[in-house]
Amino acid sequence: MMTEERTPLESYVFRYDKFDRDQIFKNMRKPLIKRFTVFIICLIFLILLAAFADDGFIALGVIIGFCVAGIIGYIKAFAQYRKNWNSTEIRTIESTYCYDVYDNYYISTVSRNGEIKKKHKVYFTDVDSCYVYGDYLLLAVEGQSHIIKRNELVQNSKLMTLGYKRGISPAKNTQSRPTGWIKAVSVALILLSVASIFFSLALVAVLNGINKMTVENMWAFFVFLPIPLASIAFCIVLKKKGAGYAVNLIIGIIMAFVLILYGSFSLIFSNVYTHGNERLELAEITLGMDLPEPARINTMDWTTGIQSSARGYIYYTSDIYVKKDAANEFEKSLAGDERWITEIPSDLIGVTSYYVEVSGGCYYVIYNADAREFNKLPDQSGSYRFLNLIYDAENDLMKLVEYQIEYTK
Repeated sequence: MMTEERTPLESYVFRYDKFDRDQIFKNMRKPLIKRFTVFIICLIFLILLAAFADDGFIALGVIIGFCVAGIIGYIKAFAQYRKNWNSTEIRTIESTYCYDVYDNYYISTVSRNGEIKKKHKVYFTDVDSCYVYGDYLLLAVEGQSHIIKRNELVQNSKLMTLGYKRGISPAKNTQSRPTGWIKAVSVALILLSVASIFFSLALVAVLNGINKMTVENMWAFFVFLPIPLASIAFCIVLKKKGAGYAVNLIIGIIMAFVLILYGSFSLIFSNVYTHGNERLELAEITLGMDLPEPARINTMDWTTGIQSSARGYIYYTSDIYVKKDAANEFEKSLAGDERWITEIPSDLIGVTSYYVEVSGGCYYVIYNADAREFNKLPDQSGSYRFLNLIYDAENDLMKLVEYQIEYTK
């Protein structure tokens, strides 16, 4: 039983209407919205990973499942939150809330139709957290929320000092939100920061159309890095002026990290490819045939890493992008050259390179460099070095694969 209290230092009586509840609800749901925003950004990050994965379709399927499950989860959480909030609307509007404030505690009394329904004595040290939502002060106590109308508090009210007593930064709680053109700039920077990923991907796609080098073109992500950096700087400037917009800081940091991460690929893997004609010229000498003049060659040396392919050991792969005029002349000569075949016989699949199955080829050459034979199985078991040419006439692209096979007859 609560003992009789002395005269309070402050006394307040609050009534809440639908407008008050709507304002409080909009502010209290923001953490849920922020978490959903972070979820979407993480999803974008995963989509980017899938875009550069070898098994992109599998990764994309996993991401779609993750996306659907996450969105459903957030929708259910938000719906439950709104349902719980709406269930108390009539009771809240019909109630009167009284707060008597003393030196180190306050008493909350809830009455309805002149009858006291609840009375709660709360020591300041029992307040779990203190938040400012616009014109409202929210005190979290043992899973309950005590909502105070800030504009009705006396100057230097003890309730407003709870932030200090609980170790919460008052500046953080009392920052004003940007309005007018400042808010417009804030929102624009947030949207542009998120969109910077898609801008970067679009620029990489354009560059790929020119030089066909995805990894080396990843520097394009740095082009749009100033956007999230501007969002971070914008938040810092607002904070120094006593305002705050934490979303700009959070989104800016996340997107800047993603852009720097992917942009660094062009630096980390800058030496993976070479672009000289050496492998092409050596293949012409080995095969004894003329190959079309290249517009660009991207050669990868596989001998410096560890391989786990079951289809032999790969030495080099070269993507040869053929000049259009040279491609037309080359394709005319293919019809009369028996060394080029349009289909891989089933008995040769065991000595072809892995790329026969994944490249969109129209013409093929399988050359045993040790036996000096075209499109034939070795006569006896052993280790053989092969050259595999795969030509895609539709895209004027030739793949040259140099590899070794352990053949068992």
